[in-house]
Amino acid sequence: MFSLLERLRIFYNEVGRKRNAIVPYLLILPALILMGLIVFYPLSSTIIWSFYQMSRIGNITGFAGFSNYADLFANPNFLPVIRRTLIWIAFSAGSTTILGVWLASVLNTRFFGSQVVRGIVIIPWAISVSITAIIWKWMFQGEFGFVNHIFDALRITTPESHIQWLASANTSFPAMIVVSIWASLPFTTMILLAGMQGIEKELYECAAIDGASSLMQFQNITLPLILPSIMIASLLNIIWVFNSFAIIWPLTRGGPAYASDTIVSFIYKLAFVQGDIGQTAATSVLAFLALLIFSIIYVLFVFRGRI
Repeated sequence: MFSLLERLRIFYNEVGRKRNAIVPYLLILPALILMGLIVFYPLSSTIIWSFYQMSRIGNITGFAGFSNYADLFANPNFLPVIRRTLIWIAFSAGSTTILGVWLASVLNTRFFGSQVVRGIVIIPWAISVSITAIIWKWMFQGEFGFVNHIFDALRITTPESHIQWLASANTSFPAMIVVSIWASLPFTTMILLAGMQGIEKELYECAAIDGASSLMQFQNITLPLILPSIMIASLLNIIWVFNSFAIIWPLTRGGPAYASDTIVSFIYKLAFVQGDIGQTAATSVLAFLALLIFSIIYVLFVFRGRI
């Protein structure tokens, strides 16, 4: 038989163990509540709305089933927008990663003013993306823009044959890709530069003693060791480019005639120009699923055998 004092001690220890088990969950509870409010609730609402007919102000007017999805695929602009979005991601994210590796390699070497150059490189990323898009919009202006001025100086064009960069269906989309690369390159460069600076210098010294050239050192030491950084930077770039509404809308508004529309500007037009909330929700759900599936496959492919 336990005495009263021993029973109280056992009870106190039991309460202490349960309290210690609950405390971690209480600490993450505010974050879970916040995620529920800003992520899970809007996501679940969008999924539900995609199966209903909605008024312009967001009131449910009837059950639609899968008709919103069927109407979406019947929309003549939808499949070209999907194809253009894939091109947009491939060229923007791919070019950014390639240029980021080169620029990080340059910044990883010691030269006079290297610290200043690193600070200058990060400036485009520090500026608001919308402001960057507006600046580039003026630079691409057909009559007095800086880009055409450079082309005139190089005698590629003349004042009478200026390129209407953002007003032409043939040049608006490539111009938008250039702005995307400009805006995302600093972030990618800094990630890759951090990866390069984490490589032990002794590896390069040993390779140099063995007669390896700079190119061989880059191929056999730098690239393999910064591959995880490249993969992470590429994934973040793909997601960022996919959602780069702040570049597309100030720059071209998806025009002319849907020539530079991607999925995010297409969603915006469905919602706020055409007022079709049901199709907007359906498109958003498909975009979310596409990103989710791609991210899962990407992570499993890149980190297979490591997790």
